[in-house]
Amino acid sequence: MSRRIIANSARKVLMFNRISKERKLRVNELRHLRDSVNSYLGIMKQYSTYRLRRGLLNRLDKRILNRVDVHKKSCVIVL
Repeated sequence: MSRRIIANSARKVLMFNRISKERKLRVNELRHLRDSVNSYLGIMKQYSTYRLRRGLLNRLDKRILNRVDVHKKSCVIVL
């Protein structure tokens, strides 16, 4: 697992957190968040990275978590 993938995934989550603090995320933005994060989680799933996947999901802001479902066991986001 490269550090670049880890850094880019964290950067993407922080970007959506910043947007959610400014305003409510639109449906298309939530879909983009879901697609991006699930893509990173899928890449990470190929390695032994359960702790990294959980950490990525734990970084999501509460405002976002109120609007999406996170399946803790499988580490995926569902709208």
